[in-house]
Amino acid sequence: MSVWLVLLLSLASGSDPAALVRSGNDLYNKGQFDKAITAYDKAISDRPDLWQAVFNKANAYYRLDDQAKATELYMQVAAGSKDMDLVKKAKYNLGNTHFQMGLKQRDSDLSKALEQLRASIGCWRAVLDIDPNYEPAKRNKEVAGLIIKDILDQLKRQQQSDPNKPSQGQDKKQPQGSQPSGLGEPNQPNEPNQPSQAIEPNQPDQTDQQGQIDTAEQIPQDTTAQQIIEQEHRQRMERQMLLRGMHTPVDKDW
Repeated sequence: MSVWLVLLLSLASGSDPAALVRSGNDLYNKGQFDKAITAYDKAISDRPDLWQAVFNKANAYYRLDDQAKATELYMQVAAGSKDMDLVKKAKYNLGNTHFQMGLKQRDSDLSKALEQLRASIGCWRAVLDIDPNYEPAKRNKEVAGLIIKDILDQLKRQQQSDPNKPSQGQDKKQPQGSQPSGLGEPNQPNEPNQPSQAIEPNQPDQTDQQGQIDTAEQIPQDTTAQQIIEQEHRQRMERQMLLRGMHTPVDKDW
């Protein structure tokens, strides 16, 4: 009786989690990420275990440059989903999120940058535990390893130039699943061969009578660490150009 009541209420309200996710994905593809999040939230409200929607919501927050919220949601998917392919994608994007945060913090706090970069490597290692042949995770590890080596060299030079100054990046607790040692000497990263996009939303395309999502079509687009570096460089250059444009020289009136 109660099951029928829930079903009738769902039909009466016009609630269809699969349709809501498809609507959210359409908004996502149009760049309307806030509205996409609203659609995903409605789907998740009806189906809290709809991990595809949670994953897509995390992607939307990533696009809004809210790495903290994206991190939280990717972790939920990785911990809650039983779909190992979706878990792999969540861990991969979680690594990208840590990597991007590390790049942003490199200019202001080398210690925090190291922490985030090591966390990103931990995530990509977890991806390779699931799929040892996943090339994007392998390449990203190499790129992150190179940057970590560069930061450690920078810290060493700072310490040598000022021995009394505490060295950043030391005596910090390492994120779970990451290892600062054992990086070896990473190979040079390969050039990216994918568009500069993360693993994008899962698109549900079949449902049964109860609205259970049976299958999902994946848009196979991965962001490599090298692409994140290039994107961060472009954004930095744009900020510098903007600051230059805001500076108006004073005209001499004498």
